[in-house]
Amino acid sequence: EGSIRFNPLAEVRIGTGHEVADAQNIAAMIIDPDGKGLADFWAKSGFAWLTAAILYTLYTVRRDQGRIAGLPDVDAVLTAPGEGLDELLASMVAFADGTEAANRLVNSAAQEMQDRAAQERSGVQSSSKVDLSLYRDPIIARNIATSDFRLDDLMNGDKPASLYLIVPPSDIDRLRPLLRVILNLFMRRLMQNVGADGKATNRHRLLLMLDEFTSVGKLEIFERALAFMAGYGIKAFLIVQDLVQLQGTYGRENSIVGNCHIRVAYAPNDVATAKILSDMCGKTTIVQNKRSRNRKALALFGANVTDAQSEIGRPLLTPDECMRLKGARKSRRDPTRIVQAGDMLVFSAGQPPILGRQPLYFFDKILLKRSLMASVGCDPIEPSDELVPASMPEPSPIAARLREAARS
Repeated sequence: EGSIRFNPLAEVRIGTGHEVADAQNIAAMIIDPDGKGLADFWAKSGFAWLTAAILYTLYTVRRDQGRIAGLPDVDAVLTAPGEGLDELLASMVAFADGTEAANRLVNSAAQEMQDRAAQERSGVQSSSKVDLSLYRDPIIARNIATSDFRLDDLMNGDKPASLYLIVPPSDIDRLRPLLRVILNLFMRRLMQNVGADGKATNRHRLLLMLDEFTSVGKLEIFERALAFMAGYGIKAFLIVQDLVQLQGTYGRENSIVGNCHIRVAYAPNDVATAKILSDMCGKTTIVQNKRSRNRKALALFGANVTDAQSEIGRPLLTPDECMRLKGARKSRRDPTRIVQAGDMLVFSAGQPPILGRQPLYFFDKILLKRSLMASVGCDPIEPSDELVPASMPEPSPIAARLREAARS
């Protein structure tokens, strides 16, 4: 409660050549909430039917009520009681309030439903209604009934804007379909603004920070767009627990890690992730000294010692050493309070790996002050002394160089 509102259907550009594609993109995210693809008959049939229902609802609600329909309206259309489905199909077959493309899609989808056997038609209808049941929650319905902003405002508004999508951990699975719809619309809409010269025309740059990135399931468009989103002024900051979690969602042959210019890792708890980090660190050469003694010569003539040196290769960091990277040190009196930063590995494309120190924001007075700034519509937050460590640690050489570069 107390949230700003966003209606995904307001992003459907009805009356234009984009309306069918926009409706299909939303329908695909709703029917496939886990990103596993439209693999079976019911999913494919439900996708086509829901696309038609979205366009039909958008046009009829605008005609009858003079407003933009929302997903709860689509749910209401598909859950009409009694003989509602037969009446709905008859209305959709005769639908003629949209563009030629919208009319043809709605008419053909309704005719296909009428031609299905009763049991099959009921299965397709039930599949679509189940996927829309999330939007019967009154809080969700209220927050997606209209839009307080448009996605284009994030990069092309008068001023740069910040948007926070905050989901309680207990509701992540339940709200995954809605999050997927929003992120899918975001990726498609903000990477369409291209000028006549082929260059992006977005006014502002944007940081897309996704904590627990894999919690929304597989977003194929995100995996594809990661390679070229920088050309549109978008930078992605993805956070996952370990690489095994990422591979579990996107598969072992995913391109997510390969398209990240900078990768940062802390001490992993997973052996498989530790082995990957060890391979990413590469190899190094060490000099091994050897000393041998000739016992017979030692007994007859005194000491006969031979020293030798050899160069051997070894991992720069072994998997075991990766797992033993120093973590942040916490206060003995208050285990929730960090008093010293831990180590981290930094991999930047084309550069040697870096063993660095975590740049904790609450050790930096400026960043701490910024973190306590009140959001719009929220009460001011009073700074807490408990968040500030007793003594400021000496910055690592890396941090010192970064600060010096920032001053210059």
